[in-house]
Amino acid sequence: MDAWENNKLSNNSCDWSVVNGQLKEQSGSCNAFLQHDLSKDGINPNTSTDYVISVDINPNAGTTMNNAVGIVFGYQDDNNYYLVKWDDYSSNYNEDPTHKDFSLIKVHNGSSSIITKHDDVTLPNTFNLTLIVSSTDGIKIVIDCDTDTFMLSAPDEKPAIQGFGLLSDNNDGGI
Repeated sequence: MDAWENNKLSNNSCDWSVVNGQLKEQSGSCNAFLQHDLSKDGINPNTSTDYVISVDINPNAGTTMNNAVGIVFGYQDDNNYYLVKWDDYSSNYNEDPTHKDFSLIKVHNGSSSIITKHDDVTLPNTFNLTLIVSSTDGIKIVIDCDTDTFMLSAPDEKPAIQGFGLLSDNNDGGI
């Protein structure tokens, strides 16, 4: 985890670890992403505008009080970034209006806006989340699971990769 660092989006503490080759966050209150430093790989993150990020996610759904999991990308600072996340997926939140929403969000100058989303998406215990950003075609997100595939797109959004990483947002049961 040498090229990765915890990047808090709030003041809550985080407990990131690698267990049997899998990244885990077990604090129960973390609102952060584990950020990869591309400059340590010899890549200029400010000019890289064509990229793919793919991750297999086990969100630990059920009655776990888990809130959100996803990918942060195009991160410049706490007030300017993009994120794709599966929100309020724990069955504890089935009355919430954002229950199981899969959203692409842009945070610009501290204000967040939903670019596009799928409402009430039920996913299996493990799924693949792939983010594709192209300087010509914009953002495409593919959520691939055993029985279905969901897509989100934003052809007018073409951010450089800058900072990126795995998001954990107040996952009481860990991810």
